[in-house]
Amino acid sequence: MMSAIPPVKERILVRERINKLLEGIFEYPLFIVAAPMGYGKTTAVREFLRSRETNQIWVSLAASDGTMSFFWDRLSRQIELSNKILGEQLKSLGYPSDAPQKAKVLEILTETEYKKDTILVIDDFHLASSPENVSLLNNIVREQIPNLHIVLIMRDMKNMRLAELTSLCSTMTLHSLKYERNEIVQYFKFMHYTPSSEELETVARYSGGWISMIYLLIVGLKKGIQAGISSTIDELVDNNLYKPYDEVSRQLLQKLAVMESFTSEEASFVLEQPDIEQSLKELYMENAFIDYDEASGIYKIHAILLDFLRKKQTYAKIDIKELYKRLGEWHLLKRQYPDAYKYLYRAGDIEHILMLMNQENNITVILVEFEGYQEMFENAPKELLFAYPVAYLQYICLQI
Repeated sequence: MMSAIPPVKERILVRERINKLLEGIFEYPLFIVAAPMGYGKTTAVREFLRSRETNQIWVSLAASDGTMSFFWDRLSRQIELSNKILGEQLKSLGYPSDAPQKAKVLEILTETEYKKDTILVIDDFHLASSPENVSLLNNIVREQIPNLHIVLIMRDMKNMRLAELTSLCSTMTLHSLKYERNEIVQYFKFMHYTPSSEELETVARYSGGWISMIYLLIVGLKKGIQAGISSTIDELVDNNLYKPYDEVSRQLLQKLAVMESFTSEEASFVLEQPDIEQSLKELYMENAFIDYDEASGIYKIHAILLDFLRKKQTYAKIDIKELYKRLGEWHLLKRQYPDAYKYLYRAGDIEHILMLMNQENNITVILVEFEGYQEMFENAPKELLFAYPVAYLQYICLQI
């Protein structure tokens, strides 16, 4: 008997690329699908398994209170629907809180004969990823029980100890789940909307492949709303890409948003955090709207999250001008003067810019033409400009 799989509530776009990746479920004792809310994790696994002849046990922890007793009760009950004897044995044993009980659980599980391709899916496992549960799970996986494959669906893997499992586990992350351009084209057709080339480009660029965002953008287009202009979108970003983080991570994201792109070295200098690299790696692994190019070592925050974070900066207790000043100083160290002047101008450090431009070795047209230079010279007090005549002269020459 097969335990209940979540019912289909709407039409689903079949993604063959994702289904091919999910074939890995049958190749490993453990397969993890990890991504933030709204990336279609549960839908992808559900639809893939629905199309396969397997013995499926689906455990949902959506209502979990975080206790080990809830986890064990839900797990044993769902197993009982597929294998009555096994489920009753696990339920009567209770949660294995000590070594003898854990050994007994492993003995029961390993001595049970499973139908070919028995898939145990634990949905929302992040709600129960306590050290005890992770340890128990790892012990089960290491047994490599014939015909038993475990699938975990979760929002992040920060509590998982995957190094202990080496070749016994495979993962699918948000970077795989993101919709690729051709899949976005298919989804437009699925939604019965024919986009202009500009609309397609905007949705692809602005959504970052996030299906929840793609859906909202297309619904907006069908109502005549320009892509990206919606309070609903801000709410979606807030609930899925921002609120799940703790306050320390939120502040880190807000500070990073002063930069369009950056290396870990640059972020460390600007934020004055020597140990920032590990935090950046964790953000990249958990958030599809932070990209990382291994070849160049450059991180980039996607426009949709960047826009949201910059709105948050307005109300945050963060010295944004000081961060811009540090960013300007970074570019000065790299002798990247146009960028340095741009950020120093955002920091309001106009006199510093004029002082640098007043140096004879900095007299070139390129150095004067930075973002904001026109406004700076037009609005700066004349007495300040006269104090740096070489800098002022460069501006005047460009106006002739």
